Amino acid sequence: MELRGAIVHAIREAANRTPPLSRDRIVDRMNDLLPGLAKKLTVRQLNSWTAASKEFSEFPARFIPVFCVAVESNEPQRVMAQALRLELVDADALAAKQIGESLIQEAELRQRRRELQLKLGGKSGKG
Repeated sequence: MELRGAIVHAIREAANRTPPLSRDRIVDRMNDLLPGLAKKLTVRQLNSWTAASKEFSEFPARFIPVFCVAVESNEPQRVMAQALRLELVDADALAAKQIGESLIQEAELRQRRRELQLKLGGKSGKG
């Protein structure tokens, strides 16, 4: 239910953007991203996968990443990851984390260099 809700929310958000993204356009984008499919996806399929009344018609997991690219939302993937007790991290967050880690390593190296210089009697080890 939560995954279906995230998918429906992503579709609504896409429809409210400028320019709006219709279900037809979402399906077109998904088909463009899946050129090797034997049969193209249809709006009817998308509607079936997202309809609350179709309790046994679920969105196929293999199409979730392509759907997310098509609607420019990672929310459905986040819901799936949370079900596995995982977190999604985007490229910007990962880069920020790596910068922080490198700053910590630099500080540790500076501290280690100061300690070694003190052992050498305050001599500078520059060069």
